[in-house]
Amino acid sequence: MRDQKPKAARPISVNFVAFDSPVDKVRARGAMGRGKAICILAVIGLAFGGPAMAQTFYNYHCDDGSELAVGFFDGDSRAHIQLDGKTLALPKRLALSGTRYSASGIQLRLTKDATTLKHGRQPWIACKARKDW
Repeated sequence: MRDQKPKAARPISVNFVAFDSPVDKVRARGAMGRGKAICILAVIGLAFGGPAMAQTFYNYHCDDGSELAVGFFDGDSRAHIQLDGKTLALPKRLALSGTRYSASGIQLRLTKDATTLKHGRQPWIACKARKDW
């Protein structure tokens, strides 16, 4: 066995990318950045339910002139609202009747008969569902 010659190693071919200009370097970095961004978005999409997530949206016009958009998502007990150009997620709170959501000084109360909204210490404001949206 000692008399056998060792096998010759096969040469390994390696492809190197030569950057001819700074523009080529930026293009290569951009392609890598886009690939990373796509992977991150795909992972986030899979982690949070993917495209089959059910959702329900309601639009309201309140007596003080404000417009309110409310969204509910399956698997999330919060009410997602857009009010005065701000988007908030209001956690569900204990209520004697109906459903109440509250956070950051804003309260939303939903019952069979009415939807009301409260900003801080202001009185409750009645809101009516908009049919034109």
